[in-house]
Amino acid sequence: MAMIHQVFRRESRLLVELVQDVRPADTARSRILAEHWRLYSTGLHAHHTGEDEMLWPVLLPHLDLDAEQVLAMEAQHRELTEGIAEVQGLMDRWQAQALPEDRDELVEALRSHRRQLCAHLDEEEREVILWSRST
Repeated sequence: MAMIHQVFRRESRLLVELVQDVRPADTARSRILAEHWRLYSTGLHAHHTGEDEMLWPVLLPHLDLDAEQVLAMEAQHRELTEGIAEVQGLMDRWQAQALPEDRDELVEALRSHRRQLCAHLDEEEREVILWSRST
């Protein structure tokens, strides 16, 4: 799990940097990055869905953690899904014409997504992965 978390951290950082550097009207580049975002967000959604459907139900009966912790992580997954939807809308708008004002708004949304994601992954690793290693 820690390895895939590192991938999501790296890719979320790279998306910010790469989108930020796209020249106005470079729709060839914006389409490539929109596809990269689609693959990234699909993978992140699959990862979180897998945790919610397969990992938490198995771990929850065995955790010394308060069940509220796991429920909070599930809630964070829902919040991340909402942020992903926001980024997707901005990405769709930006990729069509690669306007600088759309790019700038998208970059801010990607930064916000990254902050939220990294805080979630840090908490998950601190509270659940470390717990599972100690049992």
